[in-house]
Amino acid sequence: MRLHHLALTVLVLTGGLSGTALAQTASHEEIVDACLAASNMPEPICTCVADKLMEEEISDTQRLWYYTSLTDQEAAEALVSEMSPVEAAQIGMFSATAPAQCAAGG
Repeated sequence: MRLHHLALTVLVLTGGLSGTALAQTASHEEIVDACLAASNMPEPICTCVADKLMEEEISDTQRLWYYTSLTDQEAAEALVSEMSPVEAAQIGMFSATAPAQCAAGG
């Protein structure tokens, strides 16, 4: 997860990459499945992270970026240009902190 956060931070600071807006989002199940496939986190933590993504004030684009960062880094980089700097920072912080919060029981 730290690598994803670092990549997002670099892209935000450099202005991101150009891309086309994607009018979709990722479902809870897709996020859990991608988390399990792309990380060594157990299912309860992946489920907790997905729960947090669905419950918090996170836009569909941010949710899609999180999912895509687990499944297709190139596509995730393109999504950065579709977010404001505030949105990018928010989902970057989420990516860096949510798994640890879930592991701690939160």
